[in-house]
Amino acid sequence: FVNKMLCGESAECPICLYEIRGEWKRLLCNHVYHHSCIDSWLHSHAHCPMCRAPHMPNLYQRVVRYI
Repeated sequence: FVNKMLCGESAECPICLYEIRGEWKRLLCNHVYHHSCIDSWLHSHAHCPMCRAPHMPNLYQRVVRYI
């Protein structure tokens, strides 16, 4: 999901190490990145760069989470 940072919020993108301003993405594991940084990362990796959680959990994991 693409979102905008709210006024007064600040965070640092773990990929480029710059402050996150403007558009950002939060992965299912709740880590936040610049929209463009994480898109580039996910083109060659299928996991979060911080915790290595899969970007897209398989169907079984999704179903178990809601039971």
